Parts: sequence; structure tokens; C-alpha cells
Amino acid sequence: MKIQILKIPVLCLTLGLAILACLLLLRLPREGSHPAAQSIAALRPSHSGTPLQDPSKVQSTMHEAKVLTMALQKKPGHVPVLLQLAQLESAKGQFKEAEGHLQQIVNAEPANIAARLELGKTKFQLGDVAGAIENTLAILKLNPTQPDALYNLGAIYGNLGDKKRALEYWNRLLSTAPNSESGKHARQLIGQLQMSTS
Repeated sequence: MKIQILKIPVLCLTLGLAILACLLLLRLPREGSHPAAQSIAALRPSHSGTPLQDPSKVQSTMHEAKVLTMALQKKPGHVPVLLQLAQLESAKGQFKEAEGHLQQIVNAEPANIAARLELGKTKFQLGDVAGAIENTLAILKLNPTQPDALYNLGAIYGNLGDKKRALEYWNRLLSTAPNSESGKHARQLIGQLQMSTS
């Protein structure tokens, strides 16, 4: 059983406004309905990490990546753009490229929890388990009860077959944030782990 590592939610007002500001800043021509405007609700990265299949989504994603790359050229190191670009690359299975953008963010802002969560997940996808654990533990040093970090550490150890450590992190999560999305996922997985060991 492969346990899915949760991704952080990216559709927040601030990030949405940053993307819109980039689009307005670039003054892109409008042809009917602008693909980037339609895709704002679809910016949440794929949970599977597999390349997108729907041709309209691929075109919209390619356009969005182009817009973000142009915005990055105008303002190198802009964190919201780097994060969004990394999430698009991860959704397309381009984990090495995503890792580079995320590492850039973490180097500039070591306390950026969103970037560290994504970097930990990306490193795990690349097979760098030590890097995934290191980045996720760094989040817990900043916030010992951060639900997504606790969940992801449980998922990493669960995927490695270390059920004891997986349960340790998931139980910590349930004691601090049982009603969070991560808590709900952890509760289900704890049940599955306990059933598989009985």
C-alpha cells in the first residue's frame, strides 16, 4: 500500500491575487476567454504526480507556465511565482525542475512552510528520502503541531514500512488537529495499518 503524501492547498487569496497581478502586469492579449483566467481554480496540483492527460488542461497549464516564467524573468526570485511554477512542474512529473525552484525559495526564506512541504514531497518523489525527512522535520521545528508536516512524516515512514514511526506521527496529528484534512486522512490510514497488522 503506497500512502499519498498530502500537498498543501495553494488556492489562497494572496496567491490568486499575485497571479492576477502578474497577468495584468504582463498585459497579455485577450482572445475570447483567457486560459489562465479559467485555470485559476485548477491550480491545485495533481495528487497523483502524473502528467496531465486532458488536452485543454495541458494547453492551459503550458500557457500558465509560460506566463509564470515571463513573470519570473521580470522579477527573479519572486516566491509566489516560484512556488506556483514548482507545483505546475510537479503536476507534470518534472520533479527535478520543481525541486530547483523550491530549493531557491527555501534558501531565500528558510521558514517558508509551504515551500518546505512541497520540497519534502518533491524530494520523496525523487527518491531522496533523507531530504524529504529533513525538510519536513524543519517545519516541525518551526511549528511542532503543523498538521501537514505530521501527516507527511507519517506517510514517508509508512511508505518505508516503518509502521511504528508512521503511527507515532499520525497519532501526534490526531492529538493536535483531529478535524483537519490531514487528520482525517491519518485516521483512515491508522485504521488500515492496524487492520493490516492484525
